[in-house]
Amino acid sequence: MFEKESFNVTGIEPNEIFVKYINQKLENGFCKLGFVEDISINEKYDVIWLSHCFEHMVRPDLVLTQCKHLLTKNGFIFIAVPDCENINTLNDSIHDNASSYHFSKKSLKKLAENVGLTVEKCNSMRELYRMEGRMHIILNKYFFSINEKICPYYPFKTTTKNGHEIRIILKMN
Repeated sequence: MFEKESFNVTGIEPNEIFVKYINQKLENGFCKLGFVEDISINEKYDVIWLSHCFEHMVRPDLVLTQCKHLLTKNGFIFIAVPDCENINTLNDSIHDNASSYHFSKKSLKKLAENVGLTVEKCNSMRELYRMEGRMHIILNKYFFSINEKICPYYPFKTTTKNGHEIRIILKMN
């Protein structure tokens, strides 16, 4: 997805089979075998993307500290994790997906602040209800610019309760 948008892509993956698969998909970028805490990286990055992997880390504080040191001056870190303030998501996170950590917006923000990062944005997201999804399809087809304003996170929508995931954007202090 990022290569199609002309980004230079570097990935880190601890599973050798997945590394081979990812490298077959990438045209210009590459994926390294290992853990971010253990790999020596001399580059700086504009964007670090941690989507539904952060909750499985043994020491998310160390991972976040390492990522902080890999950012360019104006770079940012995007993290998506299950929203464990939602009881159904918490149960899935404990029983079905075996996460090591179960984050709320408050705990994720606190972790980021403890390692010296600024929270730019933090939202709980939920999937669109069926009717909202249908409305999105119609608006997207006939009123694209309106639809972008109404539903910029399709197929998700920000919510104050019953979110399925938390999305947070972090920057350097």
